[in-house]
Amino acid sequence: IDTDFKIADVGFQKGMSAADALGILRDGIPYNLRFERDGNAPHPDLVGAKLPKAFRPRTAREALTTIVATLPKGWTATVLPGYVILYRERAIYPSAQYQIKSA
Repeated sequence: IDTDFKIADVGFQKGMSAADALGILRDGIPYNLRFERDGNAPHPDLVGAKLPKAFRPRTAREALTTIVATLPKGWTATVLPGYVILYRERAIYPSAQYQIKSA
């Protein structure tokens, strides 16, 4: 998949949760984006992590990198053929194009 895909003119606001930013991103890309859930709701880490500043990402990769940087240690966005996953894990996927890890 092309994570350098230019996304629509979306803006992420300062203080927005990572969960809300992921929802906006998911609506603006032509492939699936899955992220960890706690039942029917986004994982509490995704709800609790807040964007430190407003920004307008140009690409999906830029958005993912910024969002993952707000998360606690242990989160990984994995770009796979056809979709992206974001989970609290450090798994290695042989088919992954690349991974973005939280600090």
